[in-house]
Amino acid sequence: GFCIVAALGLLCYLRQRDRYI
Repeated sequence: GFCIVAALGLLCYLRQRDRYI
């Protein structure tokens, strides 16, 4: 379960980072 949460968190982080770029 933690892996799934971590993966979702990573995707959200990448999306936010992509927006800033």
